[in-house]
Amino acid sequence: MRLIPPTEYIDAHSRAERKVAELLTAIRSDDGVAYHSVHLPRHRKQVMGEADFVVLWKGAILVLEVKGGRTGRTEDGVWYSIDRQGTHHPLRRSPWVQAKDAAFALLDILTRHSDEGGWPFAYAVVTPDQNLPPDTEWVPQQHIGLDRMTPTGLERSLDALARLARTPPDDPEHPRRQALRPMGNLSRVVTHLRREVDAMRTVPDTEMLIDQNIVTMTDEQVDAMRAFERNRRVLVLGGAGTGKTVVAIEAARRAVADGSSVAFVCGSPGIIKFASELLDDSPVQVVPFDAIPDTPVFDVVVVDEAQDLLNLEDMSRLSESLRGGLQEGRWWIFLDPNNQTHLNGVFDEGVYQEIQAGAIIVDLTRNVRNARTVVTAVQSHLGVDLGSPRIGEGPDASIVQARTSDEAHRLLDGRLTTLRDKGVARRKITIISAATDPSTSILTVEGRMPAAYTAGNQSYEVVTAADIKGLEREHVIVVDVEDLDTTGGRAGSYVAMTRPRYSLYVISSPGAYQIMGRNALQYLQQQVGKAGAHNA
Repeated sequence: MRLIPPTEYIDAHSRAERKVAELLTAIRSDDGVAYHSVHLPRHRKQVMGEADFVVLWKGAILVLEVKGGRTGRTEDGVWYSIDRQGTHHPLRRSPWVQAKDAAFALLDILTRHSDEGGWPFAYAVVTPDQNLPPDTEWVPQQHIGLDRMTPTGLERSLDALARLARTPPDDPEHPRRQALRPMGNLSRVVTHLRREVDAMRTVPDTEMLIDQNIVTMTDEQVDAMRAFERNRRVLVLGGAGTGKTVVAIEAARRAVADGSSVAFVCGSPGIIKFASELLDDSPVQVVPFDAIPDTPVFDVVVVDEAQDLLNLEDMSRLSESLRGGLQEGRWWIFLDPNNQTHLNGVFDEGVYQEIQAGAIIVDLTRNVRNARTVVTAVQSHLGVDLGSPRIGEGPDASIVQARTSDEAHRLLDGRLTTLRDKGVARRKITIISAATDPSTSILTVEGRMPAAYTAGNQSYEVVTAADIKGLEREHVIVVDVEDLDTTGGRAGSYVAMTRPRYSLYVISSPGAYQIMGRNALQYLQQQVGKAGAHNA
């Protein structure tokens, strides 16, 4: 049976899950495919749920919850686990309740996307290290114990569970029995498992509450993860908001599953901090670029924001740290070669072309960060391609001009008041300076950029475009948009204006405002032309 991702991507600490994975792959049959660690962003009981395994087997959807070690239940009905030291640990929920919740969460997703029901499904708990006595909480097919821990035994258990899925233990006239789908075609389920359900765990749970669309992989992101599974060297290209950083972090997390020494490398202090927090429970080494060792200590390097590092000197340092070097080693490099170069570091077109020649290339074109209104505003006013938006509309994006520093401050304070009056929390508001020279910003105090801006007895986060590149915020106010006729000025404004998930407010100089107005007019004419050609 095919397993996605392969067994070597399963965390070595998940001994019981690895055992089940190995048995699944040992089943000599083309009748099924199994998915490990399926994340369920729309879990009905939790913000983020997870199914240990989802198996598509002989026309049925089977959800398996794996419990390693010893598991039992007290006389009071409280479930517990016993670790290797013999210590009892209470479980918050019954393993069968966990499996049931995951199964129904998956069905909710499938039904929502297909407007159909009748999916043949069942769930079971697998205890690879023990057999459990019969219990009223489950029917026999819903427990797969130690005595079934062979390829043949597990296959027989899956057969029994699939029969249960297709013939529920009710009378023959039961409506679920009548509505079951035809036996073999679960291709739509395959699509949703790889695209809509396999959400990356690196997205903060608080953001999932705000917009569930953001936590699901696009087809392109799924293709990227597949490329990492199959190729030693992959170059991922994408503009702002296409999800490069979270895919890079997830790729690094999965790469350590086979015991490899993996480094997540980036030159941005903000991304290094972000990645360190998300990879805290992983053996992945998060390495600032200026701290890369000069000896080959890594089996895999994952490089984010690589446009800052694509020059001969920096890439030579990276090559020295990788076993096999950049020519023969395993590396996955992420960058935006178009709009974010020349803001930090040095970008060499020749080095970029050489790296391209030695890699499989994956393009990310779907914008998974910004609300549609933000995407449209940035594309039209800066004349850049942000990719196809897949997030909701969001509030209107606004671009205004300020002729003086005092006027810019009045507009800034007014915007903060508006957001506050609408109930937006202070911590969700960020002010970004797009100035190429921070000392010239309207925000500077005694020639230095402050970390916060105070208005109405409240302070708000202040960052530069260079500091926040690769990261995102919820509600963004951009100031110091001025020199759009220079490469650095365009890059700074592009980075600043592409940070928000939801709302964007830009305060620009009159000169930049005129340039953006001309870009917007040209964009509008192009859209009208496309519409006319489509209707012709």
